[in-house]
Amino acid sequence: MAKKFYLLALVVLTALAARAWDGSGTESSPYLIKNKADLMELCTQTSKNLLTYDNVFFKMTADIDLEGDTLFTGIA
Repeated sequence: MAKKFYLLALVVLTALAARAWDGSGTESSPYLIKNKADLMELCTQTSKNLLTYDNVFFKMTADIDLEGDTLFTGIA
């Protein structure tokens, strides 16, 4: 029972997290990365393997300064 609950919770949380950005993730309507919080959310999701974004499109809409930020580990 615990495995089923964990899987369900992970699916629900990842579905909600994917909606954190404006856009729909398509080539014509990419998810918009507008600020550091948006970029960090993408970093967190990919580094913890919460979601993979194969064939999903993103667009940065602003320059984001990460100078001195030790939490950003990249986007996998």
